[in-house]
Amino acid sequence: MSNVENARSCRRLLAASGALDAAGDRHVRVRIKVQGGRIFFATAGERCVGCGALIPLKDGEFEVAKMAVEPFHQRAGIGRKLLQTAIKEARNAGAQRLYLETNYVLTPAIRLYESLGFKHIEADRRIPSPYERADVYMELILP
Repeated sequence: MSNVENARSCRRLLAASGALDAAGDRHVRVRIKVQGGRIFFATAGERCVGCGALIPLKDGEFEVAKMAVEPFHQRAGIGRKLLQTAIKEARNAGAQRLYLETNYVLTPAIRLYESLGFKHIEADRRIPSPYERADVYMELILP
């Protein structure tokens, strides 16, 4: 696979995860990378098959976001590896808390988050979400 094809594959995943706005990769470049976040990609051979990101919220806190794995590669442990990498990188960056929002229909993702220690946040502790479909809120307190 050429670099151009791989870049297109990654762009498709980011678009599917909601990470890209109408300006292409502007949202990713400005909001995540420049502000101290991190973007992760999983590959199979030379093909990008998964992605995820850490978006800084405030000192010591990141949002786990833009998690996506191509349907053909789901249930192969790629999402778990991406999330484990995000947790490790957050710890290395000194984070004390990870936060995420998802949708109740994404049961496999919710079970993955729970299996790695994320806990559901009570309704009275939730902040308004910029994500229209978000209805599940979770956090992981890092030791």
